[in-house]
Amino acid sequence: MSRIGIFFPSLAAGGVERVMVTMAREFVRHGHQVDLVVGSKSGEFLAHVPPEVSVYDLRLPPRIRRCACPA
Repeated sequence: MSRIGIFFPSLAAGGVERVMVTMAREFVRHGHQVDLVVGSKSGEFLAHVPPEVSVYDLRLPPRIRRCACPA
């Protein structure tokens, strides 16, 4: 079993966030351990993260989140 880490700014509603949550779900389904590292643990897709996925909240201010992952 592999351990996979995925980083993105937040779990707000958007296409990238939807894809990342879907990828995390599929990685878990294939037997991998998944860690989501987010700048802010907030947003509509938080409820869609499988319970097997660990979510780490960096609690970054909005300005830093934009610098880390510009649109």
